[in-house]
Formats: sequence, C-alpha cells, structure tokens
Amino acid sequence: SGQQSVLDNISRDFPGMFDDDKRITARNVTHGKPHPEPFIKAMQLARVSPSQSIVVENAPLGVEAGDRAGAFTIGVTTGPIPREAMEEAGAAVVFSSMPEFAHMLPSLLLSLLTITSDY
Repeated sequence: SGQQSVLDNISRDFPGMFDDDKRITARNVTHGKPHPEPFIKAMQLARVSPSQSIVVENAPLGVEAGDRAGAFTIGVTTGPIPREAMEEAGAAVVFSSMPEFAHMLPSLLLSLLTITSDY
C-alpha cells in the first residue's frame, strides 16, 4: 500500500519492525500487483531467493504476484473472496481464516523445511 494511514497503522502497531528502509510500498515500485515486482523487490531487500520466500496474501492479485515472483504463496480468505479464486491465482495452500493460518503455520514451516532440506 501507499496509503499513509495504513503505513502509520503499521508503524504504530509494530513499532520498530517495519522501518521505511525495511519495507516495500507502492511508492517503491513501478508495477503493482499482480506484477511480481513488489515481491521481487522485497526479496532483494531481504537478500533471499524466491525459493527462500513465503508470501501470505488475502487477495487473488497478491497471490498471483507472489506466485509469479517464485515464492511459496499462501492465500488466506479474510473476506468474501472464495477459496477457489485464491487457488486459481496460484496459492499453494489456502486457509479459511487468519487464526487457522496462525495455528497451522508451525507445522507448515516444519514441512517446508523438511522438503527443502531433502534437496
């Protein structure tokens, strides 16, 4: 997002976690979602490869962008968007809510680490 109110809320709710030099916003990209540029720039900023990245999104355009960037992409249905739309956009996994995602995240990360360590 490039909306100042959203950026202010992030800074207030997560003090010191997402400083200006540690986040990619609409102000840092030429192409927005579904183009993969936002996630590619974030990966470059974090100095990680797509195979080391996980994208969590609640909208099909974001899911598509994460998938096109090469990240393992998770969809979370937080509103009226149906699960099928997330799957069609490229989500590898879709959760029905943020609490379900949060509950399953440790197991999911362990599974991903096991898969990648086999290679």
